[in-house]
Amino acid sequence: MKIGFFGDSFSAENPPKIFYKYRTYISLLEQEYKTNIPIYSKGGSSHWDLIINQFLPNIDNLPDICIFTWPDENRFFHRTVRGIRRKEALIYSQEQYKLFKISYSFGLHKNTWKAAEMFYHYLFDEEKNEIEYKSSLHYFDNVIIDKLKDKKFIHLWSFNQKHKWKNNIELDEPLIKIARRMIPNYDGDNENILAPNHLPGQELNSYVFEKVKGLIDEINR
Repeated sequence: MKIGFFGDSFSAENPPKIFYKYRTYISLLEQEYKTNIPIYSKGGSSHWDLIINQFLPNIDNLPDICIFTWPDENRFFHRTVRGIRRKEALIYSQEQYKLFKISYSFGLHKNTWKAAEMFYHYLFDEEKNEIEYKSSLHYFDNVIIDKLKDKKFIHLWSFNQKHKWKNNIELDEPLIKIARRMIPNYDGDNENILAPNHLPGQELNSYVFEKVKGLIDEINR
């Protein structure tokens, strides 16, 4: 049985235990099912990135079980530049933000970030963006993966549940909410940013592992 991950930073890393003194939930899955799990996920990915850059190029060579970590609707899609979100783009020109994004601000991807800032200032429509997000998930569910009868799909939400999947199973509670429930005052966007998949500590990774394992075992019955 082959398992693979597609998504954002909640499934983008699987470093050896030696670096963090604990094993990621992906590493625990590899041990449980005695398999090497390929990771197609990229940190900062939008849902379009997941569909267009990660899934479709591999559609003829997919793992038996595809596990997705779906980002929120506020990620800006660019084929090569990731990590652009509405909040960060809107404060791009502010000096305090440049200190943390020097490569973006003073050279690499500068024009892309500036264009995103202008887009969110003058063109972005929140209602349209929400409908577009839900519509794209509906299309992905009912047109793209619905045809792949020999594959199985598990859906995890990084932030908010936005779609009820057809003929697939999902974890209803978003990963960030699990982390915040288990770790008081946890904020995956800053204080524990170095944790793989934004899930620091063995207890939290073991908990997510058990949840995902339950979904894999259920879909294989």
